[in-house]
Amino acid sequence: MSREQVRDYILTRLRIAGAHDLGLFSEQAQTRIAVHSRGIPRRVNILCDHCLVLGYADQRRRIEVDVVDQAIEALEGPAGSRARRFTSPVRAAWQRSFVGAVSAAGLAGTHLLALARHVRDLVMR
Repeated sequence: MSREQVRDYILTRLRIAGAHDLGLFSEQAQTRIAVHSRGIPRRVNILCDHCLVLGYADQRRRIEVDVVDQAIEALEGPAGSRARRFTSPVRAAWQRSFVGAVSAAGLAGTHLLALARHVRDLVMR
């Protein structure tokens, strides 16, 4: 997808999810997501999901480029590192476990914000 298509895709996904604020991702953040994901919908989804978790943990009302960069680093490791990739089976398993843990915590009524911060701290090490 082109950069404009990625922006439309992000807005559509937010709308379908029931977001009240479709300006959740800044224009610069959307551009960074488009460039980094190379317009591949699966990569857009994964990157946006990580951005939302990090933004939630930091109690951000808007996702800016710095959050996108944090999400990219969490997914791939430090800049220039080729050790981790979006498609890594280990990373995919970790992502599924993380989503399951967050869902279970929400259902159990625990403090989701504290959990998200803890996970963010673990990921950003």
